[in-house]
Amino acid sequence: MDNTVTHLLVKTEENLATERTLKYLQAVASGIMVVSESWMKACQLNKANLAKAEQWEARDEELDVEGSRKSREAKARGEAPLLIGFEVLIKEELEGLGG
Repeated sequence: MDNTVTHLLVKTEENLATERTLKYLQAVASGIMVVSESWMKACQLNKANLAKAEQWEARDEELDVEGSRKSREAKARGEAPLLIGFEVLIKEELEGLGG
């Protein structure tokens, strides 16, 4: 069985904005689709929604950008992963950046 992660389900507001958690940032950096939990509910009502996940793709609530989509599309084009060649140092504890 393949254990490849393809989607991260997150809680969102009605406008699909989501908190910037560590898991969210990891998914964006990896080019994984980040979708609202409302997508799962929509799929339970209509299985055809499985193929329409883009309609529920989450947005970064702080920057109001579609980082998840942009990263995922770059990965699909074969571009280098986000932050490749960079090292990130978190000097202090960051509020809201829990797992």
